[in-house]
Amino acid sequence: MSESACVQRGTIYVGSKPIIAYVVAAMMELAKGREVTIKARGKSISRAVDTVQVIRNRYLSMLRIKRITFSSEPRPDTGDGSGESYVSCVEIVVSSA
Repeated sequence: MSESACVQRGTIYVGSKPIIAYVVAAMMELAKGREVTIKARGKSISRAVDTVQVIRNRYLSMLRIKRITFSSEPRPDTGDGSGESYVSCVEIVVSSA
């Protein structure tokens, strides 16, 4: 999975693709012995959590979840005059044991 799975040096950005695309990308990074950071925003947060669960339950039972970080980021102004809004973000760092 090259750039099509949104992978940049051990960081996977989760979006609207099927979960298996992110699982395969993470497995490839973990096979290289790297720590993998899975990031998601908004509605994609549940997909990021599902990605980690699939890796741990189906492929790597020894997967180690090192850190989970939650935050909020300001969203760009939508132009409707509603003011500033925020979107939730999650960052899950995992490694193979």
